[in-house]
Amino acid sequence: MLWAIDEKHTDRLVVDYPYFETVEPIVFEDQGTYVQTEDKFQHTTTHSWNHGLGEIVTALFDHGLTLTQLVEHDSVPWERCPA
Repeated sequence: MLWAIDEKHTDRLVVDYPYFETVEPIVFEDQGTYVQTEDKFQHTTTHSWNHGLGEIVTALFDHGLTLTQLVEHDSVPWERCPA
């Protein structure tokens, strides 16, 4: 769900990107990354597809995964939604 949130809105929570996988990618144009660096990127276009938790777990089940526990973290090691 985190990847469906539009982080440009700092005054409210806005779900602006698809939660489920789509045929076409979501295209972003960013000059940097979550890693702090002085390097300047030559290629700044990112194409991504969101994959819902059910889609991922079902694909793993289809390939023989035996699931004994599923825990979702409520934090990430970077500032995902800056205020």
